[in-house]
Amino acid sequence: MNAASRDPFLSALAGVAADRLGEDHPCALLAAEAAAAPGSPVEAELRQAIDELDPEVRDGLMAELHRRMREDLSSIWDHLPGYRQTRPN
Repeated sequence: MNAASRDPFLSALAGVAADRLGEDHPCALLAAEAAAAPGSPVEAELRQAIDELDPEVRDGLMAELHRRMREDLSSIWDHLPGYRQTRPN
């Protein structure tokens, strides 16, 4: 996964997919590719691949993704008004 991704959602999704499905799983590979190039056509392929997962697996993946995004304070901070002037780190 590209650690310097410009899209925190795709970076988190790539991490969760690799952790839960394995780094060589098609969803993990697509997520890593999407994180490296946000806005690319691979995002549609990724959505399709996630939709095709077993519902329990997909729900677990999305729950973990939600938890990671919820707990990523740096990502939250970047969406606050005036963050560029007040970011503590």
